[in-house]
Amino acid sequence: MSKFVMSNCNVIIPSPDRSDSIRLFRGQVGEAPDWVAKTAYFKALVADGKLIVSNGKKGRPKEEGEKTAGEKEPEEQTAQ
Repeated sequence: MSKFVMSNCNVIIPSPDRSDSIRLFRGQVGEAPDWVAKTAYFKALVADGKLIVSNGKKGRPKEEGEKTAGEKEPEEQTAQ
């Protein structure tokens, strides 16, 4: 499974065997191949906050009682 990342700087990450590389531009959000996460350079960039790694494309799971965008609260019925 590939990693979903956001780059805070321009960076080129070479593959472990130097046969390939991936270029990430500042502000770019997208998927990176699995081999990228295995490199020491990638781990250092994440530790420095230059790359932000997400667990997936869909965002964080909704917690109990939390509303999503566009979701309305149920209307209470009043006796008249």
